[in-house]
Amino acid sequence: MDLTGKIPRDLGNLTFLVSLDLGSNNFHGNLPQEMAHLRRLKFLDLSFNSFRGEIPSWLDTLEISNNSLQGNIPEGIGNLHNMKVLSVQYNQLTGSIPFRIFNISRIEVIAFTMNSLSGSLPCGLCNGLPILNGLYLSINKLRGHMPTSLSRCSLITDNY
Repeated sequence: MDLTGKIPRDLGNLTFLVSLDLGSNNFHGNLPQEMAHLRRLKFLDLSFNSFRGEIPSWLDTLEISNNSLQGNIPEGIGNLHNMKVLSVQYNQLTGSIPFRIFNISRIEVIAFTMNSLSGSLPCGLCNGLPILNGLYLSINKLRGHMPTSLSRCSLITDNY
């Protein structure tokens, strides 16, 4: 598709919406706050657009790679206990990774490649991630040692 412009605020009126894929378009600007009304939304793909601003904390399933998002990853993302994929790769995110993310027991993929995230990884990295199979952390400003608990993530097939 080749849709352009900003996402209209009226999209928030589609409260029955379960899946929304607007990836690989030319959308720009901030995500409208009205999208927080999409309580049934299980899948959201906004990758490969030109969104700017901060990541809203009201998202449930997040695939928002390859944009121009800035700021910190909101702490509230760690409260989304049904999230399976968290992919915010290739943005301009800063700050540390909220440790709550590493307690989302249903998460299968965590992808933070190519941001400016800093800080260290928690010692018990895989204690709360029984089905994690992809962990992407390269090209950031993370420091410290890889936690030994990473060996408990026995399903990981990709780790960069």
